Amino acid sequence: MSGGNHNHPRPVIIWAILMLLTIASVIIAEFASSHLLLVIVVFGVAIVKGQLVAVHFMEVGEAAPVWKTLYRVWIVGIGLLLIGAHVISG
Repeated sequence: MSGGNHNHPRPVIIWAILMLLTIASVIIAEFASSHLLLVIVVFGVAIVKGQLVAVHFMEVGEAAPVWKTLYRVWIVGIGLLLIGAHVISG
């Protein structure tokens, strides 16, 4: 990506963070004693990863403020909806 905002970390750093979050999710899934905690952590990590991908690889970070806000509300809302549905289902 040429030009653009030079305040963003390099893509390799974001990729490394995404990989670390993925590994952390797997480790937590293997050792979690509470099903509810597991669901919250895994979906929470997915929300964070979705934000990172959108901002750094889909250029949402360069969008108008209203679009950035709408995307963040959408991804967090979907994540919370999935957590809630999972908790309700049992």
